[in-house]
Amino acid sequence: MINYNILAKERKEKGITWGHLESCIGSGYRGKFVDFKKGKTSLTKDEEKSLAQVLGVSVDYLSGKEKQKNKLSPEEESLSDMDKEMLSLFKELGERDRKLALAQLRTMLSVHEDSAKK
Repeated sequence: MINYNILAKERKEKGITWGHLESCIGSGYRGKFVDFKKGKTSLTKDEEKSLAQVLGVSVDYLSGKEKQKNKLSPEEESLSDMDKEMLSLFKELGERDRKLALAQLRTMLSVHEDSAKK
């Protein structure tokens, strides 16, 4: 089970709102995390996986079972070293900065595609 204090710390470090996390897990009601903190509700395995993915950490880290924050998933392990570094850096960004980085990457790709057509 995810540790509320670790979840709260990661959320704050990443600059992600509780409302955004609720929308990411599709909780269906506002205040799920308030109830979770009070022990009135629990999170499903799918919700835990979604939270870990959004925060860029493992479920085991959020549960307090491991100290390493940025453990890679099996899919991520097969990435090249450069891709792993890019993913690691991306995970360190807050939500607003992730959006900016994605916009810049999209711009770079469109410029590259335009120059390739010439």
